[in-house]
Formats: sequence, structure tokens, C-alpha cells
Amino acid sequence: MGVVVVVPGQAEPWMVSNKAFDLLIHEALPLITRPEDRQTLLRAQANGGLFIDHHDLVDQRRIAEPLAAAAHHLRRRLMDDPWSGAWEKSLITHLPVLEMWMEGNRVRRPQRGVLILLEITRALRGKVGRDCLTLSTEPQG
Repeated sequence: MGVVVVVPGQAEPWMVSNKAFDLLIHEALPLITRPEDRQTLLRAQANGGLFIDHHDLVDQRRIAEPLAAAAHHLRRRLMDDPWSGAWEKSLITHLPVLEMWMEGNRVRRPQRGVLILLEITRALRGKVGRDCLTLSTEPQG
């Protein structure tokens, strides 16, 4: 049996064994500050699935942050363990995907300035040469 984690904006779910998900939850629970979020993760562990897309945006971000940190910490811990075998090495390769998806879920909404730049880009597409316009989404200063 395995566990499915459905993340908004991802075409495929993140799937791991129950044992792997148990390790992740064990890492994440100390990072959880709200009892309802703790219950969400414990229910996901018991039911074999975490459907982040069923939560509102605020809850998604609050759940995503400790999961991303837990994936990072678990990966580091497994990498540093000299006794890690093939199973652990497989999990080490899967954890960065969840971490990246959770990080993306935390910053899902682009900032207003980025949206304006995207609109300018769309408006200018085909009207100027490719090398005439360079847009940056990085803060200036």
C-alpha cells in the first residue's frame, strides 16, 4: 500500500510507500503549530492520502511550509546516514520533488508586478525583436 499526495498545479500526485510517508510525517509534526494542521497530517497518514487541493489557499500554505521543511530535513538525514540502503536512496531521490512542489505551493500567487510584466510581454509579443526587451522579476535595489 502507498500514500498519495495531491498538490495543486501538479498533473501527477506524489506517491510513496506508507513507511516513507510515516517518516515524512514524523519529521513534519514537530514543525506544525496549529492543532487542525496536525490532525490533517495524522488523518492523511491514517487514510493513505493528503489532498492539499481540498484546502483553501491559506491552509495550503500553512501545511506546505512544514512539509517542505520536513522533506528537506528527512532527505539530509538519510543522506548523512552511512547505513542508508537502496530503499533510503530511492526516497532521497523522491523527497526533492515534494519539497519543490510544497515550496511552489507556498508562493503560488505571483506578485502584482510580475502579472503586469506578463501582460506587457503578451502585448509586445511579435511587435519588437526578441533581443529588444529583457524583463526581470527580481526586485531591483
